[in-house]
Amino acid sequence: MGVPHAPGLANFNGKPVVPPGLTISPQSKLTAADLVAMIKKSLPSFFASLFHANRNRIVVWEGGAIPAGVTIPEWFDNARYAVNSGVWHLTTGTVNIDDATPAPVGQKLAGDYEDGDLPIGGKRETGIFVGDTIPTMPQSTITLTERVTDENAGGGPKSLLRRPVTDKLPGESLIVLGTRFRDVAHGGPEIPRSDSAIVETFFHELAAHAYLFNEGKDASHSIGNGWKTSPVSVADVVAQAVYLYFGSMDETPLINQATVNKIPPDGGAGGP
Repeated sequence: MGVPHAPGLANFNGKPVVPPGLTISPQSKLTAADLVAMIKKSLPSFFASLFHANRNRIVVWEGGAIPAGVTIPEWFDNARYAVNSGVWHLTTGTVNIDDATPAPVGQKLAGDYEDGDLPIGGKRETGIFVGDTIPTMPQSTITLTERVTDENAGGGPKSLLRRPVTDKLPGESLIVLGTRFRDVAHGGPEIPRSDSAIVETFFHELAAHAYLFNEGKDASHSIGNGWKTSPVSVADVVAQAVYLYFGSMDETPLINQATVNKIPPDGGAGGP
């Protein structure tokens, strides 16, 4: 079942009501304020003005007038709904540049996880993954899908950790945002990704994956990095729109900086 769209910013007795927002893990290397500052540098003023950090949450104001001549892209609307749905939790991670060795995405993108949040399941993949969007499920669920479990969520009424299922709310699912490259096999240095690349991945994961999970739709890409040039699935189409909006960035130079005694193939980094 899909998660309904968040109501957005409303007024109650003349006071603004803050949407539930996207919570940021205390293990994350970036705070909500850090991410919002990056977003504001990367988007036009109207879009940037809608993003705010509220303690450990990112919220998107809704309901204001859209300036004349401004068109809201579908991917931005998708991301806005996903942020304000209140069912996603985000942390950062290290991107392993070993693109050839098959492994679950949760190992290729090593998240700054809270205790118990190492993903389980998922097929073994090749390639470089700079983002991952992982649904939460009951531990008893029989599936090969990559997931985190409701039972392992460590949050509570006053906790900043990922929220478990409550009487009124579903458990929070997890987004991992790659913020640095590393040649893990050879013990190489961590090379930070650019702010603009991190923001592109942020919107990719929210618009092409988290939103579609919320709507109960297929959130998967077609095989490989074909979404960049020949999109097939709905997630492909949305991801390509985000990729093109942010200038089709090539991160090969940074991957080369991270490489120890190894020459990676052409094409740069991809993302799930």
